[in-house]
Amino acid sequence: MGIETGRFVQSTLDKDLVICPVCLDVLESPVELPDCEHVFCGACIKNWFDTGVKVCPLDRIPVTRKLMMPNRTLQVVLDRLKIRCKFVSRGCEKVVGVGQRNEHERSCAFNPRPDTRTRSRDDAIHDLAEHRRRGGNAYASSGRQPTGNGRQGGNDQVEEETSTGFWVLMVLGVAVGVLFGLLRR
Repeated sequence: MGIETGRFVQSTLDKDLVICPVCLDVLESPVELPDCEHVFCGACIKNWFDTGVKVCPLDRIPVTRKLMMPNRTLQVVLDRLKIRCKFVSRGCEKVVGVGQRNEHERSCAFNPRPDTRTRSRDDAIHDLAEHRRRGGNAYASSGRQPTGNGRQGGNDQVEEETSTGFWVLMVLGVAVGVLFGLLRR
């Protein structure tokens, strides 16, 4: 639930102060328990309490969930730490403060799934054509043969496959929803 320690610029990270004792990653949205003053990721401690346990994960002191407080001082410290973009493996070399990471990663040029509101349909078609041009092959597992050249001029082919992929994902999503509904019973 926290932030992977490997993404941090090492000179800015004092691990003893910022590691969540539950997930063992750097704290994300730190929350402090009032009685024992232990700090955890907001999501980690929420998941802990959602299991029905009403004690601190470290010292087993009884805790009232309503009294938990965000640790704003620690959040300010965390926001100043430097972190590598999570798309570093795709080529992004940007290092930003933790407080700016979400904003950067949403708009990062190396984000494989950028927010659809910031990209046009033509951008997505161009990216798919570029992927094919570089050797991406959507036909390997289907046994079909491409009819276009996979470049900008083959947009009809790309649009057809994009549309088909959308419907496959829709059907898959409905199937998963039905499965979860059955499992809840």
